[in-house]
Amino acid sequence: MRTQNNEFYAPSNDLPFQMPVPPHWPVGAHAKTDDPDHAPARDVMDRHIDFLALPEAKEILVTPKGVRLVRLMAQGQRAEYMVLRIADFRDIQLASDVLQDMMDRAIALYDDLNSEMRS
Repeated sequence: MRTQNNEFYAPSNDLPFQMPVPPHWPVGAHAKTDDPDHAPARDVMDRHIDFLALPEAKEILVTPKGVRLVRLMAQGQRAEYMVLRIADFRDIQLASDVLQDMMDRAIALYDDLNSEMRS
């Protein structure tokens, strides 16, 4: 994950082990796990860590149930959220190429992790 001081919702907050981060990973990247003996292989993660170099990218989460990539794709109306605590995303158009990229990345990471498990 890339820490930005708003991680109160991120599952990585509850992970107890901080893993070493290679110098070629994006600045500010952190790697955490609940079990260092069963963390994904670094070479697998190295092939996908370029996702965190995107300015909008926030987190890569790998669990036994699957993978999750978190990326800012739109922002709600701040004033309404601050006053009413309602996230209003009116008139938001998501670009199909961005959605396709996110799906392609998630599938490729999942496939690489499955290949690693079978090895």
